[in-house]
Amino acid sequence: MEDSLKEELKFKNKTIIVCIGSDLRADDGLGPYVGKNLKIEKEGLKIINAFSVIENYVEDIINYSPKKLIIIDAAFFGGKEGEIKILPLEKLSSYKIVSTHSFPLEAVLKIIKQDLPELEIKILGVQPKDIGYKEGLSLAVKKSAEEIIEFFNKEFL
Repeated sequence: MEDSLKEELKFKNKTIIVCIGSDLRADDGLGPYVGKNLKIEKEGLKIINAFSVIENYVEDIINYSPKKLIIIDAAFFGGKEGEIKILPLEKLSSYKIVSTHSFPLEAVLKIIKQDLPELEIKILGVQPKDIGYKEGLSLAVKKSAEEIIEFFNKEFL
């Protein structure tokens, strides 16, 4: 992962990492894969493996009152497969967030921001190769997932 990405993802006291996606849709399983493999126990950090229903966790996120929210998901942003990028919130509608989620991510974030207007939100997107109905990540996306896991497991110790 590039140093500029690492800088944007640094831990802030009261951080939530939300991993989203469907592990039945190939590379859309990136989020759940990362969520299962994060081995961090740190005060002020909460990890939610939301799969494809982030809307079910809105109340938990708001009640935790984090300073930073990091969302990890597969997203089509025109990069090469496995490319990792912070997706700017103001351009979120121009990216095709993988559509296996039952409620639009933009709407969920809008609800959260209404209650937590000072919340810093970072969306960590990884360009998928395939989101067809099959299990398992492509090699490039799995490599990126491992980089993300390694970064967070070290950064948030």
